[in-house]
Amino acid sequence: MRQNQISRINFPPNVAASLTELDLYDNLISHIKGLEEFHNLTSLDLSFNKIKHIKNISHLKKLTEIFFVQNKISRIEGLEELTAIKNLELGANKIREIENLETLTALEELWLGKNKIVEMKNLDNLSNLRIISIQSNRLTKITGLSALPKLEELYLSHNAVTDLSGLESNETLRVLDFSNNQVSHLEHLSSLKNLEELWGSNNQLASFEEVERELKDKEKLQTVYFEGNPLQLNGPAVYRNKVRLALPHIQQIDANMRINLIFMRTRTLYKCSLALLVSFVNVGYGHGCTGYWCGTCLPAKVHDAPGVGFDLTPSYGTAVVHYYNGTVVEIAKVLGSPEYLELMARLATTSKPSTDSTLDFMSELQPSLLEYLLPDVSSPWRDWWRRLNTKLGRPVKADDVEIISDLLHGLKVCTEKTISQPLDRVAITDPGFQSLSTATINAALRMLDLRTWVGDSGYYTRRLVEGDAVYAASGYGLCPEYQDLFYCIDKFAETPDRTMFFVSYNRNILYTSIAEALTSEALSRLTSVEAQLVDYELGLDRLLEKDEAALWDRLRSQLQILPREYEDTITHLLLAGESATHPRFLAILRGSMTEILPGPVNIELAMDPTFAAARGAALYARRRQEVQSDCVEESECEEMRMHERLYTST
Repeated sequence: MRQNQISRINFPPNVAASLTELDLYDNLISHIKGLEEFHNLTSLDLSFNKIKHIKNISHLKKLTEIFFVQNKISRIEGLEELTAIKNLELGANKIREIENLETLTALEELWLGKNKIVEMKNLDNLSNLRIISIQSNRLTKITGLSALPKLEELYLSHNAVTDLSGLESNETLRVLDFSNNQVSHLEHLSSLKNLEELWGSNNQLASFEEVERELKDKEKLQTVYFEGNPLQLNGPAVYRNKVRLALPHIQQIDANMRINLIFMRTRTLYKCSLALLVSFVNVGYGHGCTGYWCGTCLPAKVHDAPGVGFDLTPSYGTAVVHYYNGTVVEIAKVLGSPEYLELMARLATTSKPSTDSTLDFMSELQPSLLEYLLPDVSSPWRDWWRRLNTKLGRPVKADDVEIISDLLHGLKVCTEKTISQPLDRVAITDPGFQSLSTATINAALRMLDLRTWVGDSGYYTRRLVEGDAVYAASGYGLCPEYQDLFYCIDKFAETPDRTMFFVSYNRNILYTSIAEALTSEALSRLTSVEAQLVDYELGLDRLLEKDEAALWDRLRSQLQILPREYEDTITHLLLAGESATHPRFLAILRGSMTEILPGPVNIELAMDPTFAAARGAALYARRRQEVQSDCVEESECEEMRMHERLYTST
């Protein structure tokens, strides 16, 4: 049940007794409830949800695996009675301290990457630990490992460790990863006779004599990584030969770029697919590993095609095209029909996806029968049903997909007229309403024979919310080498989380939201809307018509609600909407934010806010035109396209 919009765990009672594995990865669950009868569970996956506290699972005594990756957990708690656990994955949370694990004596694997941990401690009772991953934290030294006689793999990359003391007792260690730290000497490794792989890239190691002295006696050592150290940077041409002279038994030294990237992601991250989801977390999840290098090249006409972005607001839609040469054109703004306005108002104020029926007479059928006959408005079966009704001329009430498709049709017509060619693929951004699913939008695109750039690949964003699109259009968080997905992961791995306050102001609605992302990278796979506020009483038309002080005061108050109540600090204020440039609104926005946000309030209007989100979507589409969805092209591909362009131009 991965990648849905499930907000509550609610299963029929007869399911509980027989279920041993429960996977609710990538949903909207904020509280762990509803598992009271699941006593036979051995594996529980609630990764990529919105959970803040580990509660209500202490009765699940048979659990051996727990995956709570990419949530909002700040404390390790509620696990004390789960003594059968062997694998605990808590990467990409907000944990500051290793605690409350003393009773988990069967634990073999502990994954804590991308948290805020400053010290390794409270591990003495975990004598069966074989793997510890604590990458991308805030460690300054190696501590707390002396009582772990079975430790085989230790991943410490992307911390602030300065030396390797603290490993003297870990004689069974086979893999040591301390890359991207501040280590300047290879001391304190003399007892590690079983070491097979040493990853020390991007530190301060400078002495080949020290490499030989400390590692020559490690007969099992086969692989070393020293790239990015003074060892390599001061003499790249002779670096490998010097390492071979110092360590003649070594079989692999860094490898070339191609091998290095594959190797580091599949080994350092345990399963390479997670590198595409959580930078340096080591949690072992994803959608399958990319082959990395593509077997074919994109032809120039595909690679250079314009990127088109649509924005679906609660009131209207906009279209923007981003050409290969960098030119951006704001194409059209299409007002929503009365049915569209009614639909968006309903979606904005309901918390579950709509299950409207296509035919009026079906509205009285039992829900289970309707689900069986026509599963969902966004399903391919519904596509077939719509086409059949249209061909037969049946009077059918338009459903959500058809209403949205009508607006998209207007945008498509305007776009094709502007770019003078048929449009076949588009990136759509939307407000992020929980009841408006990406599947519904994509079904609306299918009605127009359009494909989507959003949700088409497990390696790229599943949903492009307006806040993230405006963030990108404003120039924030853009990866310069976007053709290489792994490069972008590396570049942004250590950047801070971002919390965006998005304000969209229009003639008939005020809409604000809080969106979070794991890093500062724009258009990433891990951006989610955490809170929303919609007020149809505070649109600019009504405020200007009434011109009552009470309404303007209410506007100020509504603007403050989300940033005031949200626990994390707002890092970016982003603005969109057709009425966002009104002077009085801007004055109230600036004043209200000054009251509650630390530091000066920077409100940038470098572009027309009406088209800001569509600009971000077009930028995303333009970049996706140049990359294949599950691999990276060889350098020869661009040479091939240069020949194609030359031949075409002549």
